[in-house]
This record gives sequence, structure tokens and C-alpha cells, in this order.
Amino acid sequence: MNGASVIDAVAPPGAPSVRTLYGRVRNCPGFRAAFVDACDWRNAWLAFQAELVVDAVGEWRLSIPAANAKIAALKARRGRLTPKIYRTPPSRSGL
Repeated sequence: MNGASVIDAVAPPGAPSVRTLYGRVRNCPGFRAAFVDACDWRNAWLAFQAELVVDAVGEWRLSIPAANAKIAALKARRGRLTPKIYRTPPSRSGL
């Protein structure tokens, strides 16, 4: 789901719980890599949306204060959607 939060992604019936999802992120390196990649894609999409706002100012379709407000909203959304992962994956080497 493009641009979706973790809560939105696990909301459909039959989807895993947030706890299960983060357990996989923590314990499965391949899933963690895919999860990080999906978050990077979402961040790139939000950055592209910010560029569209800047282009609208350049074409005089949007005032600078309005553009600043839209960009601030995009940054806030990025902050809300960025998952908070506090633990590093467990070491498989036994050290």
C-alpha cells in the first residue's frame, strides 16, 4: 500500500498484528530489509510531493506561505509514518 502507515497496512481482516509485523522485522533479516526498502520508497514519494509543491510556487499557482505550510505537513506526515524501531536485530553469531 503506497504511502500507508503500519497501522493502515495491518488494518485489513486477516493481516498480521503490529506485534507480529515488528517481530518479523526484528527477527528476519530479509523481511527487515524489505520493510526498510518500503519505508525508503514512501519517504521518496513524500519528497517528490514536496518538490511538486515547490514547482507550484515557481509557476505562481501557490503562495510561499501556503507552500511552507504544505511542506511542513508533508514533513510531519513523514515523521508520523516513520516506524520507531528501538532494538537492533539479534546477533546470529552467538556473541
